[in-house]
Amino acid sequence: MEHFTRMEYAQAVDCFENGTAYGGSSECLLMLGKCYEQGLGVSRDLCLAKDYYKVALRHYEAWHGDDCDEIKFLKGKLEEWSHVDDLTLLRKYIESVGWVTVKRSKLKEWTIKFTKDGTLVNIGPSIPFCRGFDVANAHTLKENKYWTCDGQTRFYDGYILNTDFFSLIVRRGSSRSFESSINGRECRVIFPSDADLGYLYVQEAIMNSVRELLKKRAEIVFPQKLKQVSERIGVPYGKCKVNTRISKAWAFFIPSTRDIEISLSAIQLPEENLETLCVHELMHNFSGEHDGLFWKKFRELGGQHLYQLDGTHDNHKKWPTLKL
Repeated sequence: MEHFTRMEYAQAVDCFENGTAYGGSSECLLMLGKCYEQGLGVSRDLCLAKDYYKVALRHYEAWHGDDCDEIKFLKGKLEEWSHVDDLTLLRKYIESVGWVTVKRSKLKEWTIKFTKDGTLVNIGPSIPFCRGFDVANAHTLKENKYWTCDGQTRFYDGYILNTDFFSLIVRRGSSRSFESSINGRECRVIFPSDADLGYLYVQEAIMNSVRELLKKRAEIVFPQKLKQVSERIGVPYGKCKVNTRISKAWAFFIPSTRDIEISLSAIQLPEENLETLCVHELMHNFSGEHDGLFWKKFRELGGQHLYQLDGTHDNHKKWPTLKL
């Protein structure tokens, strides 16, 4: 402790961190814990302090036995701090390298894995959590395919998509948070002022906001349109639902309940194509297959124009601009 008081606190922290870089030492780990507990040379952080104390305790128990003042101090401090959560996510790295998760493993060394959800670092039982974040910061490649959009960003500042049923506007805001709103047919997504659109996780965050907005819009449009078509052609149905999981079809009909589930992506279809889709699903009241009876009823009730539109089904699949 004596040598510590003679040094500038910031220099001391650098010294102690260097001492823990390759396996660590009990004294350096203990001193780092005290630095983070008291805010000496670093920002005060009880989570980091607790983590250093836990690793220091394991070192002291392994190298000094169970009977020493440092072990008593560390056990008392950890018991006192039982309410302080272990550090599993260091927020200061979110903006620079994305979401970083550090987990304990049985490995002696560390491993790093990149996924679309973030960076996962596995560290050994004797390595402090903070070292895991240092690893992530040093080794995360910003060119990694899971992190960048290869220059082809899905959204950009001022992105606009207009359809018959909504107008989507995506733009940069003045705050550091996401905002979304619906005003009539206008849907707006505002992304943070410091967001880097070249990163995949930022694009996915915007897309999640877009999905939520368009789902709310679809929950208004689909039931209205289906009810309108049903009353016009005199064919009943059960309930109308928005399905966010359909990827290979626009909609499907459930014979047992007569419910109709429509893909969220269909909110981007032109109005007459959505009307055709509603007629198509209602015709399954007469036949579960696309047989002669199905198409006969379609022509009779839906009309020749919608029948021809349904015949070009593969063509109007190209309409949606976004894959929701």
